[in-house]
Parts: sequence; C-alpha cells; structure tokens
Amino acid sequence: MHRYILLKSQSSLARRVRLSILVMVLFGLVCGSIWVLSGPSSAVKQRLASPSTVWSEQRQQAVFGTGKIVSLQQQLITAPENSVVESLVVSQGQVIEAGAALLILKNSALLREQKEAELAVAEASSDVALRKSELNTQQLQLEMATAKAESEYKRQLLELAANEKLKDSGVLPAVKYEQYRLMAEQAGFEANNLRKQFKLFRQSVAEQNTAMAMKLKVVAERASYLAERLAALTLYAPDTGVIKNLSADVGQSVSQGQVLLELVKSSPLYAEVFVPQYSAQALTVGDAATVKTPAGDFPGQVEFIDPIVREGAIQVRLRLTAQSHNLNLDQSVEAQIQSSSTTAVAAVQAPGDFELFDQWWVYQYQDGQLMKSQITVRQSAKGHLELTPSISAGEQVVLIPAQQADQDVYRL
Repeated sequence: MHRYILLKSQSSLARRVRLSILVMVLFGLVCGSIWVLSGPSSAVKQRLASPSTVWSEQRQQAVFGTGKIVSLQQQLITAPENSVVESLVVSQGQVIEAGAALLILKNSALLREQKEAELAVAEASSDVALRKSELNTQQLQLEMATAKAESEYKRQLLELAANEKLKDSGVLPAVKYEQYRLMAEQAGFEANNLRKQFKLFRQSVAEQNTAMAMKLKVVAERASYLAERLAALTLYAPDTGVIKNLSADVGQSVSQGQVLLELVKSSPLYAEVFVPQYSAQALTVGDAATVKTPAGDFPGQVEFIDPIVREGAIQVRLRLTAQSHNLNLDQSVEAQIQSSSTTAVAAVQAPGDFELFDQWWVYQYQDGQLMKSQITVRQSAKGHLELTPSISAGEQVVLIPAQQADQDVYRL
C-alpha cells in the first residue's frame, strides 16, 4: 500500500513537470509571435539601417507673417456749417477719385441770406448806375457852362481890344470904353469861377465814385462770401481714397465740425503684418520683403518694428515699393521677410521617396534606442530637408513616413 502511494505521487509529480514545461513552451511561442508581429516592418527596417547624417549651413533667415493692407494717411471730412444732409453721392468702402463729390448739405437760412445779398448787390448796382448817370449829366452841364463862359470871355476881350483902338482914335468915349472893360473883366471872373467849380465837381465825382465802388464792393463781397459758404456745402474728395466710417444719412441734421466720413488715401499703401515674437528678433529696419496678395506678389521693405509684444506676436509695417490699383485696403496678405542676419540651419538629404508621403517623422538616437522627436522637416529650394528646431551637425537621424511609423520607440 505504501509502495502504491509512492508510485502514484511520483506519477503525479511527473505530470506536473510535463505540464509546466508545456506551459513554458507555449508562453515562449506566444511571446515570440508577439515579438515577430510587433517588430518593425521590412520597409522600416531598411530605413533604420540607413540613418541620415545632419549637416549645418548658414542661411539668411526668412520670417513669415500675416496681416492686411493699410494706409497711414487718413482725412476726416466734416460739416462746414450747421446743415441737413440733402444727398449722399458715395457709399461705405467706395473708391473715390480726387475731386469727386462726396455728399451735398443744405442750409436754408444761409440760402436765404445769400439771395438777400444778391438782391442787395443788384440794388446797389442800380443805385450806383443811376447816381453815376446823374453825376455825368451834371458834369456835362457844368462843362458846357464853363466852355460858354470862356467863349464869352474871349469875345469880350476881342471886343475890348477893338474898342481900345476906337478910344485911342477918339471915336469911342473913355467912359464907354471903361464900361466895356468892366464887362470883359466880369466875363473873366465868371469863366474862372466856372473853371474852379468844374474842377471841384470833378474831384467830388471821383470821391463819390470811390465811395460807390466801395459800397458796391462790400455788398458784392458779402454775396460772394455767402455763395462760397453755399458752395462749400457740396463736399468733394481732397484726394483719391476709400470711404470709411460713413456716419451721415439723408435728412440728418449735422453740426458745424461734425465728422461725416473718413477718407483713407489709397496711395501709398503699406502692409501691416504680425510675426512670431521669437522671429522678430532677427528683423531690422530696411530688410527686404515679399508681400503676397490676391492681386499678386509685391516687393516691400521693413519700415517699422513695433517693440510691444501682443499675444506672442510683433507688428511689422512694410512699405510697398511698388504700388498697384489692384491693391485694396484691409486686404488680407501674407509676407515673407528676408532677414539681413544669418542663422545656422540643420539639414539632411531628402529620401528618394520623400515626395510620395505627406508627413514624415524624425527619430533621434537616445540610450541605444531610436525615439520619435518633435522635429519637423521642410524641403528647401536646394532639394534637401531643413530640420526645425535645429540640431547639432554630425548627429544621425532616421526619417520614417508617418504612414509607416508604427512605433514611437525602436529598440536597436
């Protein structure tokens, strides 16, 4: 009995040993299968076997930004008088040429004053014309009287000379001759008096003409002043530009000096773009730029760099060195600014099938493993790949397409 129990125990132990061995074999097979299934594909193995060596080259840094087209010259169009908006000729956002009408205002009180002033000019002109006619008539009458008196005086002198001969020959009594002499002297006094009157009258006429001209000038200047104020109620564009902030409406009452609209000059134009704060450090005033717009690419130049950081970006103003009528204010643009400073750029040779895949991962060697990094690649104009952020020259990396990269870490 004891022997039977011993044999049975040995048989049970042997079965347990065989079972343990079988479990271990099965476990090994499963692990091997998992390792085979989880291992890199043949395509990845080929890439792992041919790492790329990084080199460094000096590159003129390009800074990219986005923004819009702006103008630095703006004019406020204001109401010249207290008035009412009679008509609007323009609309918000409209492009206007210099000299084009913008809107028309109406001031009834000013219009009434101007009509009264025109009537005053007409009345003054009529009064002046009538008075000049009267003066001309009086002057003509006085001139004729003076001429007649002078003629009479000359006749008296001739007659006196003849009578003097008769007196000397004894034909004419001395008393009678004296009468003739006195008559001639009286005629001379009258002629001389009329000449003085005529001279004074002409001076008076000149003074009256001056006074009348001054009076006429005053009323005419007032009428002209009121006419200019009325004409100023039609507002014109002082420059070519775009209508902004149009606040006037037909029938609206406006006060003198009230802003009706804003005219933004469309030339010269600038591009205001925002670039990342870390990129702005490479920029200097005068750097060349290319501004990409829906109307095409335009050359530009950095004119101003705002030192204030806003939400991680810096505002840069680019002066467009070539202008075009196809550019519009507030038009969205992209800008590539070529920095005058250089920076070291890490680069690797592009794989032969680089164009076949949309996205690539860069793996770096670390502790005997290849680990997926945050490095991005961009193909340069020369055909090789630039790495961002940059890494040390001589370092080796492996590039794997995102579609093939099935692991973040590959054990070597």
